[in-house]
Amino acid sequence: MLLLWTLLCWPLAAGMIRAQESPVSKAETNTDSTKLSDQSRASDQSNAKTSDKTQANGTRAVSSRAQSLTPVQIERAKEFAATHHPELGELLGRLESYDEPSFVEAIQELLRTMDRLEKLSEKNTERGRVELEDWKLTSRIRLLAARLAMADALPVENPEASSRTIKQEIRELLIERAELRKSSLTAERQRLQDRLEKVNRQLSELSERERQNIERELDRLEANASQAKTRQKAAQKEKSTQNTRPRSPSNAPPSDSTNKAAEKPAKNNQKP
Repeated sequence: MLLLWTLLCWPLAAGMIRAQESPVSKAETNTDSTKLSDQSRASDQSNAKTSDKTQANGTRAVSSRAQSLTPVQIERAKEFAATHHPELGELLGRLESYDEPSFVEAIQELLRTMDRLEKLSEKNTERGRVELEDWKLTSRIRLLAARLAMADALPVENPEASSRTIKQEIRELLIERAELRKSSLTAERQRLQDRLEKVNRQLSELSERERQNIERELDRLEANASQAKTRQKAAQKEKSTQNTRPRSPSNAPPSDSTNKAAEKPAKNNQKP
């Protein structure tokens, strides 16, 4: 990942250096370049010829990628860089005019970063804010690292002092980024601890409610069973009472005296 950042930032830093050079410094550079040996110039020419074919193929690929970018996307990426890393925004403006491959690659990376940050912000606003701050620090570190890699080419009187200054700036940014990430992880740990405590309370409350519900359900079932037994005993008692109850007189068969009393009136009726 660090190698990729360096490769991406190298043309940006180189472009910044070239764009910031004054006419005087350019003249001095041209004067110094005339002092190169014939062997070095020949080597450069050979390398240039060898890379022509590769550059032609690369140019076609870059043009294809550039066509896939809309003006709206390019403006969004440039505005994002200008807002959150002004130095990078200025550099993109210069880079657009003379280094299309690096410009296209930088715009595509910015668009990917913007999409990632937007998705994070939608899910968690605080995390999106922290990730944006992390990106801003990382972007500054990347440009400084590219400058450090090209320290010898910088138009300064004391390259070693310039390198020490750049290293100190990088160190401070690395410390700031580490503190930011540490703070973010600490906050995330606290959030998880709070969530764990809440879940534990919910489990405890659920266990207590379950115990109470179980007791109530057991009492209800026991009451239903007792009522069923009572009804069963009452039914059995009613049935037993009906079996042992004496028959009523209306239903009893007539006795002999009753028959004789009934016969006397019949005999009296037969006399003349």
